[in-house]
Amino acid sequence: MFEYNKPTILNTLWKRTLVYFLLFFIISAVQINFLDIIKIYNFLPDILIIITVWITLREGVYIGLLLAFFAGIIHDSIALNPYGLTAFCYIVPSFVLKFFKSKDNYQKDLFTLRFLVFTFMSTGISTGIKVLLTMNIFTEEFEMYFLQQSLGVSLYSAILSLFPILINYRQNRYY
Repeated sequence: MFEYNKPTILNTLWKRTLVYFLLFFIISAVQINFLDIIKIYNFLPDILIIITVWITLREGVYIGLLLAFFAGIIHDSIALNPYGLTAFCYIVPSFVLKFFKSKDNYQKDLFTLRFLVFTFMSTGISTGIKVLLTMNIFTEEFEMYFLQQSLGVSLYSAILSLFPILINYRQNRYY
């Protein structure tokens, strides 16, 4: 007979997806309500894009695209943004990561400084799209505001993305 207690890939992926959804809710609530505490020059890090970059590199591009869409929808529903704005801003960087991630070894992408570069690039794309879609482009200071927001948020998020790299480095150093 068949053994039904044997875990399958779908079963573990299903459990990880549920954990990701719970993480999206918690991080979205924290990012919207409590992240003003660490604001530097009106720049806030985008923790949710760090998580979506992590998921895209760990689970693969197609699962990353799907979960980035749902992370954006969850964020839009909590932040009362127009539905689909943040979802679109998270899908595009996840798709762009398809062309830069290594095909065979996700640990090379996650636990090295490549993760920092991917986070910087993804946050820049996401913030750039969000600024383009929400700002009046006919103002005089559009270019400067666009560059300040894109680079400021990207740099801040990239600095925060160092923590998973450093935690993994510390754990591997003792083994």
